[in-house]
Amino acid sequence: MSHQGQDPLRPADSAMVHVQRSAGNTSIVHVNGPLLSDTTAPMRRAVANELLRTPELFALNLAGVTNIDAAGLDALTSAATQAGESDIPFCLVGAHQGPVAAALNKADLSDLFEIVPTLNEIGTAGRKNR
Repeated sequence: MSHQGQDPLRPADSAMVHVQRSAGNTSIVHVNGPLLSDTTAPMRRAVANELLRTPELFALNLAGVTNIDAAGLDALTSAATQAGESDIPFCLVGAHQGPVAAALNKADLSDLFEIVPTLNEIGTAGRKNR
């Protein structure tokens, strides 16, 4: 099977990233698929672009992440650092269970993030960091 028609900047098994913006100036980056060493670039770009917009609240929806490694965890900590440096409230959505929760717990990083189970709960998320 030939893969010549694929976009070379986005491998076939790359994380799918979608940005959602609300009228209340909240930015949510939805990530689906693997968040691994060779698939974090789309998420990192989306995070950087959204933080440049200086939203009132920034969230990463990780409920659709199927696998995560050290590079994926680094991308998450980098996002948190960037948001913190810009004084933008930040939270992870859907990282309370599944592969992301397991990886955060194993790396002893869970306490570094505000984690909410669903998108409905991001309205008050991140406010404690201000």
